[in-house]
Amino acid sequence: MQSKKLASIPKGISMSEILNSLHRVYSRMRMREHEMRSVLMLKLGLQKQVWSHGLFDELQYWERVLSPEALKANTDGYLERLDPQQKLEERFTELINVPTGAPVSILDVGAGPITSMGKVWDGHSVTVVPIDPLAERYRELLDKMHLTPPVYTVNVEGEKIGEHYPANSFELAHSRNALDHCYDPMVVIQQMVDSVKPACFVYLWHVKNVADMEQHKGLHQWNFDHVNGKFMVSSEQKSYCVNDELAGKATVKCHDDFSSPGFPAVVAVIQKSSGPANA
Repeated sequence: MQSKKLASIPKGISMSEILNSLHRVYSRMRMREHEMRSVLMLKLGLQKQVWSHGLFDELQYWERVLSPEALKANTDGYLERLDPQQKLEERFTELINVPTGAPVSILDVGAGPITSMGKVWDGHSVTVVPIDPLAERYRELLDKMHLTPPVYTVNVEGEKIGEHYPANSFELAHSRNALDHCYDPMVVIQQMVDSVKPACFVYLWHVKNVADMEQHKGLHQWNFDHVNGKFMVSSEQKSYCVNDELAGKATVKCHDDFSSPGFPAVVAVIQKSSGPANA
């Protein structure tokens, strides 16, 4: 019986190129397996398990955009987040009604490894409290990248804000493109409203219908949109009208935002009531 000869390596192709190609094929196979598991868990109604399973994608994203090459190019604007003198944007300061000199506390939900919120506002001492359930993994990633943020993210799930911070604590609560990663964003929104002081605001910025855009892969399980002035949050299993859910507790206004080319977003500005229900 004749033994089969192994295929020889074509001339002009190095072993490192072959290994890199094999790695790319393996990575695609792993991602496909990951997606198939998420689909199966969704069909079984295991929403929280899908959320946990999708954390792998989120870590990969941040490792890519915080690489030295990506930060040098700064095409995603993450370099500014590392600046401790980053100014708090006017769209936020105009929502915070406090006297000159008064301290300001801001809760940033789903902040990632480095909060996007500015830490400097002339005439005020600003404290940003960034929270994210992946905070510990993000700390490891930042250490690996030799990056030091102005403030480290705290390990808190958005659904459990009330277990860590008293009600009526913050002048502003913020979330940017993160609530679609939650296993129940309506619970998070309610917790954010509870966390701010009476008559204060919750500011939400999310890419419109991102779950559909991402084909419900990984953490992207929830769509955000506004219909006839109503802020809508929906998945393949649930749908919420945030205006109705918060009736009597807060008012909700929403509008489109086209400031990120190619990614139309919906902004929801929620003002907590000042009545006795929030005392």
